[in-house]
Amino acid sequence: MSQTTTYTCDRCRAQKVDEPQFLTVVTVRVGAGWSRDGYTNAVIPAQMWCNECIVQMGLLHPGTLSMDSSKAPATPPTLEEVIREIVREEIQAAQT
Repeated sequence: MSQTTTYTCDRCRAQKVDEPQFLTVVTVRVGAGWSRDGYTNAVIPAQMWCNECIVQMGLLHPGTLSMDSSKAPATPPTLEEVIREIVREEIQAAQT
């Protein structure tokens, strides 16, 4: 006997069959502080969101969805590399 599992995104209600990597657990914790009722630490219950929702909300870069390391996104340049490139461009512009 076979078993089929349907996964549903808690945010957009998209569904996929037998694809557990379709969903990611998302939890939110809202700061701790004093209120009139005492010390508070609100925690929103964990939800399962599809990859598209996570990208839409800006929580994940689209290129990181692939599990294939050969398709991994290029790492962004460091601050030092950016500064060096700007200096090179300025020097070249001054020489011409």
